[in-house]
Amino acid sequence: MRATDNNDDYLVKRLKRYRIILHRNQNELRTLPEGSLGFRSTASGTEYVHLFNEGSDRNTYIRKGITKNPVLIARLARKKYLQVSNKLLKREIELLEKYLRFHTEPTSDNILGLLPAKFGKLPREMFFPNIRNSRAWQNKPYEQSTYKPHEKIHVTSKGLRVRSKSEVIIAELLDAWGISYRYEMLIHFEGKTYCPDFTININGKIFYWEHCGLMSDPDYRSRNLKKLRAYQKMGIVPWNNLIITYDTEDGAINSSIIEAEIRNKLVA
Repeated sequence: MRATDNNDDYLVKRLKRYRIILHRNQNELRTLPEGSLGFRSTASGTEYVHLFNEGSDRNTYIRKGITKNPVLIARLARKKYLQVSNKLLKREIELLEKYLRFHTEPTSDNILGLLPAKFGKLPREMFFPNIRNSRAWQNKPYEQSTYKPHEKIHVTSKGLRVRSKSEVIIAELLDAWGISYRYEMLIHFEGKTYCPDFTININGKIFYWEHCGLMSDPDYRSRNLKKLRAYQKMGIVPWNNLIITYDTEDGAINSSIIEAEIRNKLVA
């Protein structure tokens, strides 16, 4: 299975976001008044004062009452908020930078890379029993659809013939992630035969993948809906073991969406 550094990717994005916020805060602070907001308790309640230095003596504070100046109070309150925010951001940025500098995500690729060089000559399935089992399942003969074989005009890099360019992308990405699958394997239920686009084996659990490419066609939508209802009766449902993807109305497909489905539902 291909290694992923999802946690590191998240932290890198978080670090970038913190740096942007810190930079924005620092720019805003330059526009705010000198000094700080102070509070003074009186018999009638709390009064607000503006504390600031005047001249070169940085140890002497001038106190000016601003209770009747809500705009200045708000700007000084905002200044204090940004100062505390920046202190926290700088601490988090420092910790994230240190973590990312020394951290190695314990993915399979990273672990294999730490093994002695001679181990690198062994096939990956030697290290992962689940891959051996899934590959054995994939290579066994199975009942495959014979429906309109002349429509299988698209060929993957491994020589698999499929019906659409979208299915080529799905098959290529499944191969890239080292995921075992069968194309158009037939399943039988209540006297009828159904044909999922891809049947996938993840550590012995079976998933099904349907890609819907003609959703602008009413007849296609109707047939697809009937199939999904039958799947539901079989316990094949999106929140458990069914992945459904779509082409856009103009027939386009976004491979990043396909890969996100694989990452989040099959290798998470």
